[in-house]
Amino acid sequence: MRVARAAALLAATHRTDPIAVTVEHGDELHALQIDYHDGDRHPHLERDLTHPDLLQAILAPRKP
Repeated sequence: MRVARAAALLAATHRTDPIAVTVEHGDELHALQIDYHDGDRHPHLERDLTHPDLLQAILAPRKP
């Protein structure tokens, strides 16, 4: 499935028609059209130094 997804995203960057997707929800099948043409994206997090590092506080070990 991952190969088909990558191929669909690559093909969509060169075309104007939407990506056709079929999804299953329970016993129902739904055909969806997704208007996306930006290719495969890999988002990542970046630390904002102007705010406190709350994630480190949450992940820190608890003191007994």
